[in-house]
Amino acid sequence: MTGRLLHIRLRGPGRSLMALALVVCTAAAFAQPQAEPRSLLMFQFGLGDNAFSPEGYKTDAEMTRLFRQALANDKRFRVSLFSRSHPAVKRALAEGSISAGVLWPPFTGKSRGRYTALSLSALMRADLAVAGVVESIQFDGEKKQSRLVASILIFDVKSRKLLGNVVLSAVGSGETEAAAATAAVAKYIEIVVPQVIAVLTARPKEKEPPAGGRYR
Repeated sequence: MTGRLLHIRLRGPGRSLMALALVVCTAAAFAQPQAEPRSLLMFQFGLGDNAFSPEGYKTDAEMTRLFRQALANDKRFRVSLFSRSHPAVKRALAEGSISAGVLWPPFTGKSRGRYTALSLSALMRADLAVAGVVESIQFDGEKKQSRLVASILIFDVKSRKLLGNVVLSAVGSGETEAAAATAAVAKYIEIVVPQVIAVLTARPKEKEPPAGGRYR
């Protein structure tokens, strides 16, 4: 059976009804169900060998708190913090597939040839993961400034890949060393979060087909 295209000409109120129907149909066609947020496992920041917190201030703890808070504001992710008491982690520890030494920050190192954060994230069945370390924090008493350097590893847990390593520095000012460190941490979080999210949400690059050919 062959279909035919029918043209119907409406006059008066009919035109308004047809326009309204077109708008409704168009809106329905473009309506897309919102994607489920991806699970993002965040590991607590740790201090590197050359990083020492000022007296009375826990740099790693404050970095963890502010970073988690900023990531949680993005509704594309369901953010959770790594827990040593997670059933899967406790089971792996009892079975000997992981050692107790990998359960403490920083989580940016490797164990048995694999990134520690990636191995633990796979146990907890996360989609994505981030792990950071404070490389150094130095206070200039004359300028009353602290300079903080930290790096963050970003993983796609499902594909077991390292997506990126964001390394940034930030400077903060304050009357005391602790106050300057507080300002430096806040500044670092402000500038690093957009870059981390950009890596987390970037689409994987598609391979170009061979010249003069196609993928099969």
